[in-house]
Amino acid sequence: MAIAPGNWSWLEIAKLAVSLTGPIVALVVGIWIKQVVDRIEQRRWETQNTIKWRLSVFERLAPKLNLLYSAFSYVGRWKELAPPDLINLKRDLDEIVFTYEFLWSKEFREKYQALMEACFELNQGPGKSAKIAANVEMYRAAHSNWDPRWDDMFVPVEQRSKRADIQRLVDEVLRTAIDDLGLNLHQK
Repeated sequence: MAIAPGNWSWLEIAKLAVSLTGPIVALVVGIWIKQVVDRIEQRRWETQNTIKWRLSVFERLAPKLNLLYSAFSYVGRWKELAPPDLINLKRDLDEIVFTYEFLWSKEFREKYQALMEACFELNQGPGKSAKIAANVEMYRAAHSNWDPRWDDMFVPVEQRSKRADIQRLVDEVLRTAIDDLGLNLHQK
């Protein structure tokens, strides 16, 4: 039943307004829900990409940390590393960590710094390499082609790091990296 022009009552206008309100409210709520879902999806995508980046960096970092652990625990391939190789290993690790430091938590960076301070005497001055906080006698015995200049690459005996400390610090760095990745694989 159509209403002739000019015969609109308030009741008819109210009915029309109510009938239009439902679709308008549904449209506004739909747009709002879509914006919320889009924001959630954007955060999920950003989180996934951050984790992918961290994982790719971790894949480069973990083997070098393992080699560092071996070098200071005298297990595995440690005998293959001459003192200059240890300094280069430190530089490689620093390059990986500091190039991508924005990907890692403050806790990870602090744990990594503590590990480096345990393994090396840092800040020897401009143009001078860090000194190795390992047992020079072990390295001297492992290398038949020992260069006497390598002796100066090590800290004095009383400043050497303990194997247990290195193991603990490597574990802390790896655990923190795993937490940053969101994997939570370690056991507490």
